[in-house]
Amino acid sequence: MTNVIPSERADVAPRVSGLSARLADRGLLLGVALVTCLVSLPRFHALMLSANERDARQAIELLEGELAGNLTLAARGWPALAALPSVEHRLVDLRSSADGRLATYHGYVLRIVQIEGRAGLMAWPAEPGRSGREAYLRRMHGETLASDDWSQIGFPPRAPQGPTGNGWRPLR
Repeated sequence: MTNVIPSERADVAPRVSGLSARLADRGLLLGVALVTCLVSLPRFHALMLSANERDARQAIELLEGELAGNLTLAARGWPALAALPSVEHRLVDLRSSADGRLATYHGYVLRIVQIEGRAGLMAWPAEPGRSGREAYLRRMHGETLASDDWSQIGFPPRAPQGPTGNGWRPLR
């Protein structure tokens, strides 16, 4: 039997010095981490936008139930609405503006509006594209409209004058 020295075997790669091996390993790990971040960050941002939009829709649906038939509550504004136990419990992060005309919730601005002589709720992203993509309008009879056409609805958005239009569409 012949003794073969490991460096003479064809299937054995030459050894890299300790420092070079550590640098190569760190470089490889850094490269993998960089690629992972570049691939994942846009997905995380899209998930955050979707979560903010879902939270805004759910908030105006909940608030519609509290405002329905209670025009005095709508007239008193956000401080009165946010102080209701059901709202305070379910929308913990709801914050009223100093003047009580607006509120913020998970990257969205909320406003009580008049639509066809009835109270309604509007929500739009505080920073379109960064905190959300669409604006929402909840009518007191349970219909939610949505729009991402800022050139039509304006910023901050305007409520439509008729059943739909002006850039608003029914949300399914």
